[in-house]
Amino acid sequence: MTHGQKISFWTAVLMSINIIVGGGIFAGPQSMTAVAGSLSFSAWFLAAVLVFPVVWGVARAPVLFPGAGGFYNYCKTGINPDFGFLAHWFYLLGYVMGTTSALTVLLRQGLATKLHIAFAAEHPLATNAVILILFSALNLMPIGIVSRIQAGATLLKLAPLVIVTGLTFAYFDSTLEYNFAHISALPLTIPTVIFGYLGFEACCSLSHLLKDGPSSVGKVVLTAFFITAVLYMIFHFGLLQIMGPEQLAAEGAIAFPQYLGLSSGWATTLGVIIGGAILLSYANSLFGLSLSNITNITALSHNKLIAALIHGLAIWLLLCFMSDIRNIFAFTVVGVGMAYFLTLIAVLKHSLKTNAYGQVGLMALGIISCGVLFYCCWIDLGGSPWDRILNLSPMLASVIIGYALYRMGLLNLEPGSS
Repeated sequence: MTHGQKISFWTAVLMSINIIVGGGIFAGPQSMTAVAGSLSFSAWFLAAVLVFPVVWGVARAPVLFPGAGGFYNYCKTGINPDFGFLAHWFYLLGYVMGTTSALTVLLRQGLATKLHIAFAAEHPLATNAVILILFSALNLMPIGIVSRIQAGATLLKLAPLVIVTGLTFAYFDSTLEYNFAHISALPLTIPTVIFGYLGFEACCSLSHLLKDGPSSVGKVVLTAFFITAVLYMIFHFGLLQIMGPEQLAAEGAIAFPQYLGLSSGWATTLGVIIGGAILLSYANSLFGLSLSNITNITALSHNKLIAALIHGLAIWLLLCFMSDIRNIFAFTVVGVGMAYFLTLIAVLKHSLKTNAYGQVGLMALGIISCGVLFYCCWIDLGGSPWDRILNLSPMLASVIIGYALYRMGLLNLEPGSS
């Protein structure tokens, strides 16, 4: 690729923000506010500070361990092939299965509450099946049509963010009380917050496209991550100003047009537009993830139809175990967090070899941060230890089965293998 074909720093930052921003920012404020009230908006920035060393370590990995393969390559090169498999497999189980499951639930809930489809409210498992069958079938279309649908829908997810951010200070509520007794509840929002940030690791794949070279990928990822954190915090803060904590906790971000003081007709019209944009954002993200999942499974099964069936069935079975969105967020963060944790170990090991002691300190902080994330996720996985173990059991069973198949040579994760 010639220098003229490469992208600038700020273009890469904007692309990275587009990758990170997803359904989590629209779903998160409701459950976060229910837990931490009017202080819930601060969790976006506090969690960003908490995971800063984790983001730094993951951003350093493609520079220290260049080559295709993502987490598999980082941990295979930095530790050994077994840990490369485990990092990649945990990421697939967390991000791929967990995020797809969460988006399926969010879309079903939107159909039930926003479009008032009774079937979606009364028959959740059947509705999940219909949604998964639909999106699996859509991904059987030619890739050219799929990519055009994805490109056309990307801007929709930004509309609610832009509108609320623009209205924040116009609707500033000086009477809103901030109950500092809720500070102790902020850690309970962490799994939901981190779910909203997932995707920053995919920005590392832009390293070979940068005009300034792969060494600048860390600056791109960190800049995009913290700009996203500020946008998320302002968006959530704006929702609190417009709706108030009680209404936000009860109705969610999707209902904010009703609290703008508009006439009934305008409020209804804007509500349809915003609600539609948020639901389409969920649908578009689910569409994209389904495409990625089915493509990866096709590489193993060599049959796209079989891959689509396996994908849909796996997600549906997971949703039979978990239906609470906070449990699913926690499940997702555990899987992705394991990939982060193993990558930090790889970077730490490399740093010790090269006597990069400043980076050693950051990686140690990152490992501690992962420990905090895992603890918060453990609490959010259920009301009792048994419930938490049950909700994690699909991941644990899949890791054991996957590792056995890998050791038997039946799973090959090398880039370009089939």
